[in-house]
Amino acid sequence: MQTGDVAPCSCNDYTRRMEVRWTRARAEHIATRSSRYPDSIDIDVEWANEAAADPSAVISDPDPRSVTGAIRIVGYSPAAGLVITVIAARIDSELWGVTAWKTTGAERRTYQEAHDGDAIRD
Repeated sequence: MQTGDVAPCSCNDYTRRMEVRWTRARAEHIATRSSRYPDSIDIDVEWANEAAADPSAVISDPDPRSVTGAIRIVGYSPAAGLVITVIAARIDSELWGVTAWKTTGAERRTYQEAHDGDAIRD
């Protein structure tokens, strides 16, 4: 996939189908996280899309931490071998990726608990 492509992603929260799309700028933003956050890793759009498509993703709609009503999706990317948090904004009834990162801390524990403690390695 080219950096300038818009990457659709279908995911379910058990009640509806959601698609997350990424602009070139947002794809570049997540692909260069390590240049801004030294302990971070770069996130590939395809990894973020896999995480958003995780049928067992933990979805907060709206994200309680968002002042804009963004949606938070915490899901597993098999290609990355990571649990990834995806933030998406609703624009004209579509979801557009804002950012994504490797999930840690309380969000990671929440995802783990939602999977009955199944071992998820990352």
